[in-house]
Amino acid sequence: MTLPRSLREEIITHALAEQPHECCGLFAGAQEVVQRYIPLVNELASPVAYSAEPGSLFRAFKSMRAAGQELIAVVHSHPRTAAVPSMRDLKEWHYPDTVMLIVSLEAEPVIMAWRIVNGKILNCSIIDTE
Repeated sequence: MTLPRSLREEIITHALAEQPHECCGLFAGAQEVVQRYIPLVNELASPVAYSAEPGSLFRAFKSMRAAGQELIAVVHSHPRTAAVPSMRDLKEWHYPDTVMLIVSLEAEPVIMAWRIVNGKILNCSIIDTE
């Protein structure tokens, strides 16, 4: 997945703004190249879980469709734990063909990407661009 540095900063800013709760959002683009970040509303307002508010999710997918973009990653933060999928993340994962991107705020912000394939957690590389 190719991620512009400006969008990396955007998701970190969103994650910091939502503390102590998890943030959530989507990366949209084409052919594994992220073109924009769409922040969503975490209707759970929880420090250990997220669920995108249906209206914000609907508007995000409608906007992506209108722009000719596809879903590249589902993004969320871990305010107090590492950027590794939790058991809850794995149990509630509904996008098997999509990257799960996690922003950890446990110390300095860390971003990691994962694919969940046949129940296996695979690290996904992130290529930074300007």
